[in-house]
Amino acid sequence: MSLTLAIGFVAPAHADSCVSSAEFGKIRNGMTEAQVKSLTGTGGTVVTAAGSGKYRIVIRNYKACTKYGAVSMGFMGGKLNSKTGIF
Repeated sequence: MSLTLAIGFVAPAHADSCVSSAEFGKIRNGMTEAQVKSLTGTGGTVVTAAGSGKYRIVIRNYKACTKYGAVSMGFMGGKLNSKTGIF
């Protein structure tokens, strides 16, 4: 009987804190900021925020997993209501 042991390093899925086009495709309007962060592994950067409660608007920019890409998402009342991505 022989036993083989393989040891390697597997980087975490979100090691580079960027949004892939596959992840972007899974993001849907109505998702919460926490759900988007859970899916992408990053909370992005808040570029603007105004209002309060269900009228609070937050715009977040995210790094895309491409050299020149960019992702932006708008949340109203904590839920996604717009997304734009260039990959």
